[in-house]
Amino acid sequence: MNFYFILIGILQSFRELSPVNPWTTWLPIIVIFVIAILREGYDDIKLHREDKKINERKYTGYVNGDLKEIQSKDFHVGDVIILERDKECPADIIVLQSSEKDGTCSIETSNLDGETNLKERTMLPVFAEMDPSTFKDLNAKVKCQPPNSELYLFNGTVEIQGNLHAITSSNFIQAGTILRNTNKIIGTIVYAGKQTKLGLNSQKPPVKWTKIEILLNTVSKWVFGIQILLSIACGSFGNFYQIKHMMDFAYLEITKYDWRDWLTLYVRFFLLTTSMIPISLKVTLDICKFIYSLWIELDNKMILSDRRNNDTEIKHTTCANTSVIEDLGAVEYIFTDKTGTLTENVMELKKFSAKGVIYGYSSDTETIYEDPLLHNAFVEHDMNVYNLIRCLALCHTLKIENNEPIGISPEEISFIKGLNRLGITVTQEGKIFSIQSESLNIPLMRYEIKYVIPFNYIRKRMSVIVKDLDSNKYWLLTKGAGEIVSKNCAVPKSFEYFDGQQYQLAGMGLRVMAQSQKELSEQEFNTFISNIEHIRREINNREENEAIVYDNLEKDSELLGMTAIEDKLQQGVPETISMLRDAGIKIWMVTGDILQTAIKISFSTQLIQGDGKILDLSYKGTPVSKLLSTAKEYVDSQFKVSPNFVFYLTLQGTTNQACLPELLSPPLVEDFKSLASRAKCVIVSRATPLQKAQIVECIKSMNKTVLAIGDGGNDVPMIRAAQIGVGIHGKEGMQAAAAGDFALHQYRFLQRLLLVHGRYAGYRTSWLSQFCFYKSTVLCLIQLLFMFSSGFSGSSFFNSFNIMCYNAIFTILPVIFFLQDKDIEESSIFLHPYVYQDTQHSIFCNKRTLFWWYMRGIYQAIVITIIWYFVFTEHHANNVDGNAASLDEAQQVVYSALILIILFTVTLETMHFTALNLIFIWGSWILYVFVAVVASSISSIEMLKDMYLVMWRTTANPIHWCTVITMVSSAIAPPFFVQAVASMVTPTRTQIIRKNETVKRSVFEPVYLVSRQQNRDDRRLLAPTYNPMSYWDQSDSIFCQTC
Repeated sequence: MNFYFILIGILQSFRELSPVNPWTTWLPIIVIFVIAILREGYDDIKLHREDKKINERKYTGYVNGDLKEIQSKDFHVGDVIILERDKECPADIIVLQSSEKDGTCSIETSNLDGETNLKERTMLPVFAEMDPSTFKDLNAKVKCQPPNSELYLFNGTVEIQGNLHAITSSNFIQAGTILRNTNKIIGTIVYAGKQTKLGLNSQKPPVKWTKIEILLNTVSKWVFGIQILLSIACGSFGNFYQIKHMMDFAYLEITKYDWRDWLTLYVRFFLLTTSMIPISLKVTLDICKFIYSLWIELDNKMILSDRRNNDTEIKHTTCANTSVIEDLGAVEYIFTDKTGTLTENVMELKKFSAKGVIYGYSSDTETIYEDPLLHNAFVEHDMNVYNLIRCLALCHTLKIENNEPIGISPEEISFIKGLNRLGITVTQEGKIFSIQSESLNIPLMRYEIKYVIPFNYIRKRMSVIVKDLDSNKYWLLTKGAGEIVSKNCAVPKSFEYFDGQQYQLAGMGLRVMAQSQKELSEQEFNTFISNIEHIRREINNREENEAIVYDNLEKDSELLGMTAIEDKLQQGVPETISMLRDAGIKIWMVTGDILQTAIKISFSTQLIQGDGKILDLSYKGTPVSKLLSTAKEYVDSQFKVSPNFVFYLTLQGTTNQACLPELLSPPLVEDFKSLASRAKCVIVSRATPLQKAQIVECIKSMNKTVLAIGDGGNDVPMIRAAQIGVGIHGKEGMQAAAAGDFALHQYRFLQRLLLVHGRYAGYRTSWLSQFCFYKSTVLCLIQLLFMFSSGFSGSSFFNSFNIMCYNAIFTILPVIFFLQDKDIEESSIFLHPYVYQDTQHSIFCNKRTLFWWYMRGIYQAIVITIIWYFVFTEHHANNVDGNAASLDEAQQVVYSALILIILFTVTLETMHFTALNLIFIWGSWILYVFVAVVASSISSIEMLKDMYLVMWRTTANPIHWCTVITMVSSAIAPPFFVQAVASMVTPTRTQIIRKNETVKRSVFEPVYLVSRQQNRDDRRLLAPTYNPMSYWDQSDSIFCQTC
């Protein structure tokens, strides 16, 4: 669109082509570009200052063999840096030495992922005994992967004196991290500048197009096509008229009419109709989006301050991408994670099972902490319980300081806190962990952590190798997803009920994890370490080869039992889901948890309400294709019997009963979409991050507006795949919040974000966009109708100054301040959430409403033209001094009436008046009169010469005032009357609700008051049985029944 207006401006620069002054286009273009440049320039200046501040930070390091103070911008790959305590790392480095005795250091990665918990890094052992002064002459060759955006992935090797040594992520520190609790470290730079992990992850939010913008782009193309046709038609008629009547205008001294004159007239008509596409639309929408984002961020009903935990910090909702705000009112599907999104992600260990015996699940108690059976097990030194306790105490990535676990995993923290609550003390000194309990007669047991196999979303488990310092035995301890851990174990007969117990605990809504152990000989341990070191000497396929070695090591483990953790729901989740569903939004749960837990949580959150059957498509021996076809046939038959048939769908992603990969494959995906789109809710369990994104893309392909919400790094692909991504500030970091278009602190804020901000944004932008096209169309049509009076000469009816100020000054402020309008109150939206479907189904902006606006514009242009044509004839148009009125005065009268028509239209369309509305609507009329009078007093400026004394002569003639009043009343009254009759005869749901609001205000009652009876539950209004109007109300305009 910018290119279009620049092209128009260039064409208007040629005097023989342009019917108006070139500044009528160039000045608005310049204003728009200046606004954009100032806004972006301000951001660029802030970024430049921040960059300069970062680039000029001073560090100590070796450059070209010399130890000196260096600015961060002067570091290059291969330089050696000394990073001191509490300083931010300026580049990606590998740790050569640490001031700590054990060679470790602690870092904070809050600048990368929002996590404030400290993480441990270790130095490369080969550099442990080296003198730091020798680093300036050290000849070592580091080989690593090319720069990539994987924050936590680093593979490489260092070659010293012909020997290769592996470098892993545990030796790697990213730019932006801060050194904590360590005096200093020495490192060498492997990535610098924009090639660092932080630099490669610093991306601007993607540009997304909303449904309204897509419609407006289509309308603009159609209007451009109409503009071309009008130019050709009017140009052809004008050329024919000129040739036929050329001799009648001898005083013009036209002696010839060649092809240049033909072409010129076509171009003049094209330039004359350029106002059909409003030049102010883009800047108006940009201003609107900016204001919408401010309202979202400053909404005091969407802030979190947890005073229960003495948290006085006020946490606001943030908007990272303003381009999708209108689509918040058009969401049809929500894909939500479970843990940390619907739940608080504050875990508490409730029960566990050791070798088939469940503790904390009896008639006497519901938790392990008061279970006499568990106490007896400790007294009797039950080794099954001891082994499970050891696994919980050692198999984690936490640091334990003063008996307090420090880390990012809520599950692991719940294990240590649960042991402490049982009276078992777990302490840590470096890599040595001690376990003991005087109250439970557990003697002191000391273990050294020898190797950690980290958790990832593919393996779905983590393991540690520990050495018993008393017996010198090596143990492999594992925890993770039940079906994954048990698959690597030789399950004895005494624990043959593992699956049943897992489903039983999961059915209580508890998060279940399995534990196992395996005794290793010293030779097995050394062989394992040797294999890993050999693999790490290679950079390519390192992760895949490591995974094979890990799997082989974990085979034939002994299954110890399982733990059951409670994760409570967030405040307001069931109410939020119920209200969003009443608003016509379908909500799917996509989680990595076990199916039974997901179903239980679905019942407690109202995702599953027990009003329909649950169809499970999990693979259980029957081919998935047959399951799908059977389910589809069953659903089809039920819908034929009852159109209101309700059913739920459950799927699994990566278990031995996985069906999701096959359902998303080309042969079945269309049938799957047909079935899933009719389900009331779909529960997807054991889904990988990639599968979460794939299922979002699957529904997006149906042209549905999709919102994805999650709190963890595994939700980032899903959030980025959706049209609208919402991240929740979670316990596990800020990756999801950073990846989303919006960041919330709790799930319950989603209902206000969609129902209030989304609906109002959709309503206001719909009106503003169509109104911009309408007011530009009226102006353009008056210009074209003037051609019947000017012999299709291609000249402009309005002078250049008036055309320039029309969209840029006199009519833009009322449009922008329409942003405060509300068709109904917020409380009414929450009482009647089905009104959200007004924006969801584009009721405020569609072909019918556009047709109505254009019909109104055409009618008003014709009325104005007819009136001025009959008023300004040689018999009637006389000024007070007896002189005939000029064309300048005629156009000024029409222009004044047009401004008033626009202002009256805004006034009559406004549903919610504020002081600012009134000031900027009628203040625009005062501004117009003032500017026009001043412009009429100036003759020295080229553009204002046509305005000289025109406004003075216009206002001095009473006939002109009467003409303006006649034009305004004739143009405004009939459309308003038709709208009023339509709203009385066929009112929309919103109009009915608004009438109820007006009635209640008239008797000084709040609009949300339903009954004066005491103890009456007004929430019943939200029940479908009270008001079943959950379908699309198509009575959105007066032309609905005829178009």
